[in-house]
Amino acid sequence: MSLVLPTLRLAYRRVFGGMTTARSRAVRAAATGAVVCLIEGLAIAEARRQTAATEALSAFVPPLAAIMVYLAGGSIILLSVSARDSSGSIRGVLATLPFSKTGAVLLEWIPVLTTALILLGLAVTPAATVLISARYPPSAAVALIVAALAAGAGTAGLILSGVAVALRASTWNSVRYPLSMLAWAAVAATAIWRSFAQSKSAYSSPGDLALGLPPVVRQAGFGGTIEPGAAAIAALGGLLVVGFLVPWSLAGQLTGRRRRIGWSWKGGRPSLTLGELVYSTRNATLVANAVAAEVLVVGLCILLAAVPAPMRQPLLAPILTVAACLVGSVVRQQRSQFPVRRPPQQLINLDSVPWVARQLGIGLLWFSALYAPVVAAALWIGLPPGTAWGTWAAAGASAFAVSALSGWLFPLPLDNAPGQLLASVATVAAAGTASAFTVEVSSTSPWLALTLSLGTLVLCAGTAVAVERHRWAALDVSKAGKGNQGGQT
Repeated sequence: MSLVLPTLRLAYRRVFGGMTTARSRAVRAAATGAVVCLIEGLAIAEARRQTAATEALSAFVPPLAAIMVYLAGGSIILLSVSARDSSGSIRGVLATLPFSKTGAVLLEWIPVLTTALILLGLAVTPAATVLISARYPPSAAVALIVAALAAGAGTAGLILSGVAVALRASTWNSVRYPLSMLAWAAVAATAIWRSFAQSKSAYSSPGDLALGLPPVVRQAGFGGTIEPGAAAIAALGGLLVVGFLVPWSLAGQLTGRRRRIGWSWKGGRPSLTLGELVYSTRNATLVANAVAAEVLVVGLCILLAAVPAPMRQPLLAPILTVAACLVGSVVRQQRSQFPVRRPPQQLINLDSVPWVARQLGIGLLWFSALYAPVVAAALWIGLPPGTAWGTWAAAGASAFAVSALSGWLFPLPLDNAPGQLLASVATVAAAGTASAFTVEVSSTSPWLALTLSLGTLVLCAGTAVAVERHRWAALDVSKAGKGNQGGQT
């Protein structure tokens, strides 16, 4: 108990601002709670509306919900680990305090893992709403979601731990996490494929049991239910992996000694846009989050191709909306690569407006590259090109605008793991609501949907320019004030 209370206090201060007053932290905590409740309410309302609008989709809801929850559970754990403090600053401070090695590791990891577990818990209510709306028993719905979340989180944790133990030497620091992401992508794709393979039998082979997802999907697809005892055992196993195995395997591994740049630029003098694009590709956190989002997008593509042909058209809009929100979470972090105040571009006397335009263009390039596989999959399986392209553009424009706007308004540091996770959840929910509304409008009034999409893009660009000019002007005013004081002296 003496260790738990300081740890929870540390997590609270880190999430809601350790350098602010207690009143400010309480206000931020209350505001965050209100936003989370609002997001949950919107997610529940949208889940009910989507399920009620397509009655034929009800039979496919349980296995599809299990797959989405499985992917969400694994991605949350991966993003939590990628956003932890890998510089060693927190560990250095803890080393000076009277804590044992085990206590120091717990104090370093519990704030991040606690936030991850909270986000895993937030996924239960919307998913349960979808299942109950599809006439799935409430107790069975909770058991199914818990089992799928535990399978996803546990699988991601085992992959992270296995790669970390196999590549413990410091020379592997720069490639350890990307290898974990690639392994997770392969395992997730295999699990989804095996979930639909040999679907005439509800029994799973030992290999499918090891993957975790196929038995859950098949049990739900054949109308069966997950026993509460089995769900509890799965949850306990996932907690042991995430809470103990992952911190143990990654304890002591720092990335501060690795080379930040592996290959020097040899293409002559590049333009500012090309140079800033290369700079974004060398940000480990941004690239890791992009890989995580692309894993989920590829999983959605496999899902769209695996379902029966009559269900592909109704599933197109929800899948495109979800994919756009996932990719938008990467765009939200574009501004977070730079300090909130005094970015390097300002210190070398560049203009703020062209810089914002270049960053928005780079973000749009990231978004288009990560979002392209979904429309490619829709065209490949034979869906109408007009519908596929129109839905893709409507959902993508709204999600990009909302995500970029969130990133420029609230540029949280990339090493603030709890803040990044909470901001990602809030941004995904807001982008999903905007995208779903735009897609629904496009089915009845394409020109109105086009106007809404262009309006959100213009609003995003104008707000980003205005906010950044205000930040840069604040520094110019402070410089002018210091110059006047020096002149008077």
